[in-house]
Amino acid sequence: MTSTYPDRLRFPLLGLTSVTAVTVTARIEYLGMKRTISDTNYWVKIGGKWRGLWKPEQYRAYARKRCPPT
Repeated sequence: MTSTYPDRLRFPLLGLTSVTAVTVTARIEYLGMKRTISDTNYWVKIGGKWRGLWKPEQYRAYARKRCPPT
């Protein structure tokens, strides 16, 4: 399942930015166990092309040369 919605978020280096939030939800069944996971990513359209943005916590982790939180 996928859903989208417009949002405005504050990003490092970009400040307050209008984005399209895309949430993807997956239902997984493995070894008889069922689980639902979801994640939201943020996209902006620049020059007619869609560009994905790192979440602020991911950016901060990479800026400190660390792996982002999971």
